[in-house]
Amino acid sequence: MKKSVVLVFFLYLRLSFVLAQSVIKGTVVDAQSGETLIGCHVFIQGTTMGVTTDMDGNFVMRNIKPGKYTLVASYVSYDSRTVEVVVPASGEVNVPIQLNPATIAISEVNVVAKKRYDTEMAMLSTIKSKEIIISGISNQQIQKSQDKDAAEVLRRVPGITITDGRFVVMRGLYERYNSVLLNGVTAPSSEADQRAFSFDLIPSGMIDNIIVYKSPAPELPADFAGSAINIATKNVLDENSFSFSYTAGYTQQTTFRNFVSYPGGKWDWLGLDDGTRNIPKSFPSKNQMNDSIFLYDYLPEYSDSITHISRSFRNDAFVPRSFKAPINQSANVSFNRVFGLGNWRGASFTAVMYSNSYVNQDAKRAEYLDPNPVNGRESYLFDFRDDRYNNSVRASVLQNFSVSPSANTTLEWRNFITINSLNRTVVRDGVDFTSSQPDTIRAYAMEFYERTAYTGQLAGKSSFNDKNTQIDWVYGYSYANKSQPDMKRLYSFKVDDGTGQYRYRLIFGSSLPVPEKGGRFYMFAYENIHNFGVNLSQNITLGKQVYTFKAGVFYELRNRVFDARNIGIITRGALNVNLYQPLDSIFQNSNFYYPRGLAYNENTKPSNHYRAHVQSVAPYLGVKIPIGDKMSTYSGIRFENYYRLIADFQKNKDQIPDFSYRSNDVFLSTNITYSLNEKNLIRFSYGNTINRPEFREVSQFYYTDFDLNAGVWGNDTLKDCHVQNYDIRYEFYPSADEIVSLSLFYKHFKNPIETSLIETGNQPEYKPFNTEKAVSQGIELDVRKSFASLADKDNLLQYFKNFTLVLNMSLIRSVVTTNWADARERQREMMGQSPYIINTGIYYFSPKYGFQLAALYNRSGRRIVAIGNKSNPHTWELARNSVDITISKSLGKGFEMKLGIKDLLNDPIQRVQYDRVTKSSTNEVVDLTETTLYYRPGTQVSIGINIKF
Repeated sequence: MKKSVVLVFFLYLRLSFVLAQSVIKGTVVDAQSGETLIGCHVFIQGTTMGVTTDMDGNFVMRNIKPGKYTLVASYVSYDSRTVEVVVPASGEVNVPIQLNPATIAISEVNVVAKKRYDTEMAMLSTIKSKEIIISGISNQQIQKSQDKDAAEVLRRVPGITITDGRFVVMRGLYERYNSVLLNGVTAPSSEADQRAFSFDLIPSGMIDNIIVYKSPAPELPADFAGSAINIATKNVLDENSFSFSYTAGYTQQTTFRNFVSYPGGKWDWLGLDDGTRNIPKSFPSKNQMNDSIFLYDYLPEYSDSITHISRSFRNDAFVPRSFKAPINQSANVSFNRVFGLGNWRGASFTAVMYSNSYVNQDAKRAEYLDPNPVNGRESYLFDFRDDRYNNSVRASVLQNFSVSPSANTTLEWRNFITINSLNRTVVRDGVDFTSSQPDTIRAYAMEFYERTAYTGQLAGKSSFNDKNTQIDWVYGYSYANKSQPDMKRLYSFKVDDGTGQYRYRLIFGSSLPVPEKGGRFYMFAYENIHNFGVNLSQNITLGKQVYTFKAGVFYELRNRVFDARNIGIITRGALNVNLYQPLDSIFQNSNFYYPRGLAYNENTKPSNHYRAHVQSVAPYLGVKIPIGDKMSTYSGIRFENYYRLIADFQKNKDQIPDFSYRSNDVFLSTNITYSLNEKNLIRFSYGNTINRPEFREVSQFYYTDFDLNAGVWGNDTLKDCHVQNYDIRYEFYPSADEIVSLSLFYKHFKNPIETSLIETGNQPEYKPFNTEKAVSQGIELDVRKSFASLADKDNLLQYFKNFTLVLNMSLIRSVVTTNWADARERQREMMGQSPYIINTGIYYFSPKYGFQLAALYNRSGRRIVAIGNKSNPHTWELARNSVDITISKSLGKGFEMKLGIKDLLNDPIQRVQYDRVTKSSTNEVVDLTETTLYYRPGTQVSIGINIKF
């Protein structure tokens, strides 16, 4: 039955593409170059009847009554043209149309047409014309959703899921296997503790398009296995424009309810710490702490100094405070200006975006010991309930300049800076079973994350010899900073206060600070990237065939500095402070003194600092060879010289030297395209790639993750992972805005890198390891179907003419094989891999009424998020459904209102472990499902306005 339904569905798709008849048809081309124009608007003057040209520049107008008409063709940066057409009583009229590039007199500046990539039609054209296998999404499609950043946008791309709201999992391969480019230049890592790029840094309103490269090519970085993702920010336009948007939002279980935070700084609303959270200047520097015994021995003669230093901290920052959460707000303003510089044509595009949102999540957190064989039930390590209060602020500025000295040369200066901050308070209640007697605990975490990223590129592109020779170059500089100033943690447990009453009592370290017990953790990481690339493309005509040769070189220099300090409160000897008091009483400055009061100390290790350096040089060669009229190959070779240094993490370099690593790798790739006809083609691809360990993964820094309640290590023995990639894809383009594609892929990994649980005692700890090998294989379907052809129907079907269906789904299977002695099994799924991913959307647009509706659905299957061992099961994240609805209505020229409902179903985010125990009394085998994390993110409702002119 299911097979019959699927067959009928595809037959309908195929038949509906060819039913319509045409009367007026033609092709629109550039009058000078003869190049077909995609997306040109062709309409009958004085009527509402119109169409757009497809990817071959063709247009078809159906069921036109006999008579004389004036046909109008218009296209951005071209002069419009009118053509008189006589339509006979029957038959077809072929109307070829040539458009001339517009020349606008602005101080004798020539305005030259520029290809656009931000429309859905242009994106499909790009997918079809590329020599390699890609997917993509345009700004036009982004505008139809409530997606607020690049992470949410990428959920709409076939094969992609998102973890932690910001990291991309591609074809089941988690974030470390993806390479990220911003405007064609390597993006800086936004995370200090993992190999990943946080896609939530980039607001969706600043994205022109996103292209996901799924097969290797010589000009692409070789350090990827899942995908190489290029985010193109909005660029200059061909005309002056201005736009403004404002959105207000309500979040279920948060807005207008109690929200807990702590005293911060006056610039928190902008996402910046104003220095309030800095270590006081009176506190000894790290070098002073290493070279002296000033605080460690607490000599009596230092009591006044210790008291002064301890009171110099902002101690009331440990005291949470509550208020009513306001509405979420975001605003975006952008403007484009076209100008002249002598005989040069120039343009400038500026966009500024700001958002401020509040979310409260009530989460269950638990970890387990081996099941109890007596009762056949789980045994807790801890069982917590976390109230998470997150205030997120994002501020971004985009500034792009473009000048064209001639029709064949363009220079661009692109700038993008974004500031993302998370002000977070967690109140934890529950039971800790790690001691001999279970403790009823209350703990707090108060932290501020600030992530700043800047990327700038100076780029140029020139063409010669009738565009047969093209040269482009780019110099890029990127900067990323992640700071976590003054992450505060408190831990208390219920105990008899001596009067028979059980109250919470705070616990602090006795001589050295303990991070989770009065700790103040300061972490700073920043990264600078310089890169330069130049590419040459040369077309050579031999007979009737055109061969394309490509060559280029890419240079990159990355430097990172990581520094952390572990400072905290201690109690040394007899104490005169009552630790049963409320927090606002305990953290008065009068309680900080030495001796017999609260005081500060430091327990920072040499490994809490490291300096990292990477330098790589990558030349490449590629050639596109046509084979007859229907087939072409694009093959190439890429060489990468790679050097990595990890330094300054040790106290004595004579005992522990710096870590340095150098490699020379060759990467081969080939892509074959066979065109069955103008609408059908098949692609084959092969290439070898690499996945290298990141700085943090090979450093020896150790930290405690509050959410996981676990420690995280690096591993300096990690090896490079080498990947063999195979792809085949069928593509069908029924029209300029429709596609059906079906892909098969296979990947083989040698030494894949995964994070595994290690045995260290009561507290769980995680560490990255190489496993021996892995295989990932799957199938992807991508369908975009327009029902515009139903406009010709004279029955009920004509009312579906304004609908568009988008469907993409993936089925993936992966197998990791390992001989690790402590492995739970010899074969299992890869970490992060979902067996299936489904994205679908129904879009409705009525030009007559200016009304749009989009209903989007997303679901991905369960996946492993943490690898277990023989004693501890793997941790799985369960499947989840997500539904978003967007409604917009035009209220006049340039004015639009939008209503959005995000995560309508509010399905829980749930992580579980599967375990098994045999009851000792009956030998009955009991299967257990143990929940380690459970919370509902909350449905969000928003309303906004857009103004454009």
